[in-house]
Amino acid sequence: VSDGDDDISYNGKGLDNETDDQTLLADFDSKIIVNIPDYNNSRVEFSAQRAVGKVTLDIAYLSPSGTTPPDKFDSIIHHVAKMREIYRQIGIRVDLAGIRGEQVPQTLFDAVANPSQPANQLSPAECDFVTNKIRSYPAPNKIRLGFVDATLIPDVYFPSKKVYGFTDLGSDGGIISLETNARIVLGVTAHEVGHALGLDHNPSGKIFLMTDGGLDWLNNKRDSKRFLEGDFKTIEKKKAYYEPLQ
Repeated sequence: VSDGDDDISYNGKGLDNETDDQTLLADFDSKIIVNIPDYNNSRVEFSAQRAVGKVTLDIAYLSPSGTTPPDKFDSIIHHVAKMREIYRQIGIRVDLAGIRGEQVPQTLFDAVANPSQPANQLSPAECDFVTNKIRSYPAPNKIRLGFVDATLIPDVYFPSKKVYGFTDLGSDGGIISLETNARIVLGVTAHEVGHALGLDHNPSGKIFLMTDGGLDWLNNKRDSKRFLEGDFKTIEKKKAYYEPLQ
């Protein structure tokens, strides 16, 4: 059950009442029971939408120890929960195949001689190494993602541009940062999965999931629906990762 802000951002309909907006997030196929006091407390039942398709995530936490500490596990679960909230709005169920630890060399996270590249900052070559590590794990029909405790600098042509996540368009193997500031930017995972599903950056200037450039995807009222109207058709065509359920 979506509020006016959701409706107006996705299909141009509805009324945006700002702070009065509410979104009720119900699991697929669940029942919503509403009591109506003005009509002798009569009850009305609604059935939530059925999922029209699903995507499955296979997640690794990459670190020198090769383990996933409880706090990192919880942070990753929060990212996945936010993604479920966002993708549910267009009928896509998000399943999680698992979260495993992957060992990578300590040198990836060490400071280098160049003072402009401090510790816990992955250079373009280091990002490539991590991406290949993620893609080496066999997970057919699943979107492989890696989480790291580091800032990411994936583009060799823009060494000063730090990002919280990146993915090659139309492919999996994305990397998500769990660096201190990035842990609360929960929409990054949903954004990077959007790239894997074939969604490119949109230059609309409005606040949508695939908008590029400095957008803080925080857990606020404008985050529950961020797709352009045609995005679902693009996702639906990505048979490598998208499984239709209807």
